[in-house]
Amino acid sequence: MKSIFKKYSVIVFSLLLIIATIAAAIAFSGCSNNNNNSEKPKDEAKHNYSEEWTSDNLYHWHKCLDENCTSVKDKEYHSWDKGTVTTQPTYETSGEVVYTCLKCKKSKVEVLGQKVAKENDGWAVKYYSGDLNVKDGYWITGVPEIDEKTNLDGNLTIPSKIQLKSGKIVDIYGLIGPNASSGKRMPLTNINSYQYVVILNGIKEIGYSAFYGKDVNGKKVGNFTWIGLPTSVIEIGNYAFEESSFEYIIIPDSVMKIGIGAFMSNTSLKHISLSSSIDEINQNMFAYCTALSQIEIPNGVLTIGYGAFKGCDSLSNVTIPNKVVNIFSSAFSNCKNLTEISIPASVKTIISYAFGGCKNLLTIKVEEENASYKSVDGNLYSKDGKKLIQYAIGKKETTFTVPNGVEVVEESAFSKAKLLEIVLPEGLLTLESSAFSYSSLETIVLPSSLKTIKAWAFDHTNLTSIVIPKNVTTLENQAFSYCQKLKYIKMSGQSLSSEFVLPKNGTDSVWVWSEKSFNPLNWTNNVVEKIPAESTSYYYHQKCAYEN
Repeated sequence: MKSIFKKYSVIVFSLLLIIATIAAAIAFSGCSNNNNNSEKPKDEAKHNYSEEWTSDNLYHWHKCLDENCTSVKDKEYHSWDKGTVTTQPTYETSGEVVYTCLKCKKSKVEVLGQKVAKENDGWAVKYYSGDLNVKDGYWITGVPEIDEKTNLDGNLTIPSKIQLKSGKIVDIYGLIGPNASSGKRMPLTNINSYQYVVILNGIKEIGYSAFYGKDVNGKKVGNFTWIGLPTSVIEIGNYAFEESSFEYIIIPDSVMKIGIGAFMSNTSLKHISLSSSIDEINQNMFAYCTALSQIEIPNGVLTIGYGAFKGCDSLSNVTIPNKVVNIFSSAFSNCKNLTEISIPASVKTIISYAFGGCKNLLTIKVEEENASYKSVDGNLYSKDGKKLIQYAIGKKETTFTVPNGVEVVEESAFSKAKLLEIVLPEGLLTLESSAFSYSSLETIVLPSSLKTIKAWAFDHTNLTSIVIPKNVTTLENQAFSYCQKLKYIKMSGQSLSSEFVLPKNGTDSVWVWSEKSFNPLNWTNNVVEKIPAESTSYYYHQKCAYEN
């Protein structure tokens, strides 16, 4: 019995050994389930591997295409390139850089942190107090010393935040010219190599002379062509861009106020879009912007200030909105290409010389509904016709008759006119300052009703003689100054004050205006004082004949 059991035990053991051997052989010869990353299948020729790469965030490999086979080959870490920046970081937003695997071409995106301008990068930071300390904000003064490392895209980007040496991040309230608190103007320098200037959102004010366009030696700086303002800006200060050289600018609607002379003497400025939120074109805002050919004044503007567009040589077309109430002196003076101007019904006040010196101005139109002014033959009068405010000096006529009913010829009304002869009506009372100055006037007859001749009334005209009516009681200083052709003056028996000096007799006499004569000269006493021709203590003398 024991021998039989022993015999069967040997047989069973042998069978188990054979089975184990066969199983081992199958295991070594079959598809491997081993996921060890460092081993490859021993017999790759028996697998059908994909030619395309399979990948995850760390590895790439070729996978087996056989059914139920998980074998892989060539599994290894990605080999990333140096990366390409697709979005540049700014002081406000992060950027992006894209990396690509050199083998499998898989890409990944990483974030570039926001730029931080540090004080030692060249930004001059000053904390102001008093009226310049708005909401405890910081101001950037001057321009940074920019080097190539910060010139990422050929533009100058001005941040709205800055990191101090202490590490503290502070908000920039605005930009302002260095030493602005003392009234001195210093320019933004070192930006000649930039085509564009971009100011980032968050800055609220472009302050006094922030982009003044000349250095202390009078040399032009800041030769850029375009400047971008963010919608956070609410105010542009006095002379902020005076004598800058950019050609284009858009003022966002967030801007509520633009200061005096903000763009004055920018001779490169061609196009500007103004904020719809402003209610005033401030004093000298665009004075001497000689390249500015047209501009759209926002509909909400109520006032066009003194000299607002003075000397804008290229300005040929301008529309005054129907909400404008006030137009101040010299607002459009010396705009030599302006041929026509239209005054809406809303205008209540036009200060003299608002359109003076516009040598090609042919007509001034006024809406019929205007309660203060009217146009007659293209010239501007008060509504009641008693004041001649502006003659359109671009007219080609050489003679002009002032209509009956006019009592006052306003200041500079005929200044620079081409007229050779002007006929004045009886009933005229006053000739205001510079009424005919720098005109071509040769002949004029003053009516007997005239009482007042203001300073420089006939300054730099071509008069050869004139008769002063007897009723004239006020003749202000230099009424005939620099009348180089004036040889004869006939008075009508007036008594003269000591302020007004006129020799009584002779040819080759001296007509002298005292440097004290800045007040009206009332002929109320009988004092006549003769001043020698060689006297140097007087503004002007002119040889002429005198008869009383």
